[in-house]
Amino acid sequence: MKTVRIILDFYHPWPNNAPFFVARAKGLFEAVGIDLELACADPFRGDALDYLTREEGEFGISYPNRLMARRAQGVNLWAISALNEQPMESFVLPESKGLRDLSDLKGLRIGFRRSPRLAALLGWMLGEAGLNINHVEPIELYPEEPTPVTIYEGRIDVAFGALGVWEGLITSALDPERYVSYEINSFGAPPYNAQVLVTRPNVSDEIVSSVTRCLAEGAVIAREDLEFAASVMHEAAPFYPLSMHRQSLARVSENWNLPHRWGHFNYHALATYQDWLLDHQLIATSVDIHRTFHQFPEVPAR
Repeated sequence: MKTVRIILDFYHPWPNNAPFFVARAKGLFEAVGIDLELACADPFRGDALDYLTREEGEFGISYPNRLMARRAQGVNLWAISALNEQPMESFVLPESKGLRDLSDLKGLRIGFRRSPRLAALLGWMLGEAGLNINHVEPIELYPEEPTPVTIYEGRIDVAFGALGVWEGLITSALDPERYVSYEINSFGAPPYNAQVLVTRPNVSDEIVSSVTRCLAEGAVIAREDLEFAASVMHEAAPFYPLSMHRQSLARVSENWNLPHRWGHFNYHALATYQDWLLDHQLIATSVDIHRTFHQFPEVPAR
């Protein structure tokens, strides 16, 4: 058996990781001779890309902007599969307020995790809607992610950049208010594959092929049997209720590019996104999109 270590994207497993956990639970990796370890990064030692640079894993889940920034710095890592078809960041707010268009944000406290990209994205989206940052009160949070609980505590009115398919589902048991999320691509945000699977040199083509094929099958199984997938993810992250895993899986699995072609990169969207990142000085220089996001292999989803 070959031990393969995949570094996850978050502080704990969450339902977007279901293809990995479900494929392992179904014995798909074991069947191709892989002993799969799924590990969360220690934030004090960096993200998944840092782990791969130090060769402390064979694969890692990351984000297109982070990978482009590292490639621009000369780091030799590349993505082999897209994990999501569209961005996942959202506006989350009480249902009683609603969000017909971005003018509804005027005068509200918009909370987001401290990030130059999110700050630039909020300002740009407001500008595209004929507004500017002075029409809202931006509130940067760190290290926490904004959730409905942050709204309930009275610290913000709207959570921006939160994942509506995860953080947007976290509510206080004491709060009778219902919360809704609106994905940013509904309001003109640049499109891109939200998360990508990255690898490094010295990982064999055989391992890459086996891992991507197992994940494609795992995604199909998870989508077809959400209850099984929810039970697997609940075991991986039991501090969140099973009902939340169910809700999240039902929504996030719609962003897995199924039943078309799992892992497919949207190269046009990624090139447009790179132009946006360059315009906002969020990456130092442009990178070769097809070398940075290298489709290997083409994996059909059954």
